[in-house]
Amino acid sequence: MSYLGKGTCSIGANNTSYLGYWTCTIGANNTSYLGYGTCTIGANNTSYLGYWTCTIGANNTSYLGYGTCTIGANNTSYLGYGTCTIGANNTSYLGYGTCTIGANNTSYLGYGTCTIGANNTSYLGYGTCTIGANNTSYLGYGTCTIGANNTSYLGYGTCTIGANNTSYLGYGTCTIGANNPSYLGYGTCTIGANDTSYLGYGTCTIGANDTSYLGYGTCTIGANDTSYLGYGTCTIGANEMSFL
Repeated sequence: MSYLGKGTCSIGANNTSYLGYWTCTIGANNTSYLGYGTCTIGANNTSYLGYWTCTIGANNTSYLGYGTCTIGANNTSYLGYGTCTIGANNTSYLGYGTCTIGANNTSYLGYGTCTIGANNTSYLGYGTCTIGANNTSYLGYGTCTIGANNTSYLGYGTCTIGANNTSYLGYGTCTIGANNPSYLGYGTCTIGANDTSYLGYGTCTIGANDTSYLGYGTCTIGANDTSYLGYGTCTIGANEMSFL
């Protein structure tokens, strides 16, 4: 009861071939605690990996869990991501995963994911990914998956990618289970101008037997782009009441 758990990692600039990460794992049946992991990596690095993860068990009350990853500019061949996984039967908590990657990078992957179990009350879950401009050959996405039989929550996935990029994929997805009252779910993807050969989309899927919610998927792609696909989809189940 009443504890804090965290892991942090900070790595400077102008490095070659290194690994930086933090992880936080918290068990089940806890009351009033915080758990998170963060990773910050500087600029002008070559061949490195940076990530954070947070895993929280089931049957918990009043807690926060998240993972974040921030990576600087002018890097080559690296991976950066943030993930958060939260179990079932929890009350009053926040869970998210974020990834921010700078500009002028080559050959990298960046994403943020959030997975939240079923039978939860009053929580927020999201995954976001922001990637800078002037990048080559990368993937960026944000996803949020929320289980069934939940009450009063928000879930979304967003991906924002800058301009003047070549050969990349960017998307935001949100999947929400059935039998949920009073919630919002969406997926958005925004991609900048002057890009070549990429796919961008936003999707939102919401289950059946839900009440009073909003669900949407959007995709915005900039001008002067070559050879790309962009779309936004929203799928909502049956037996719904009072939603947009």
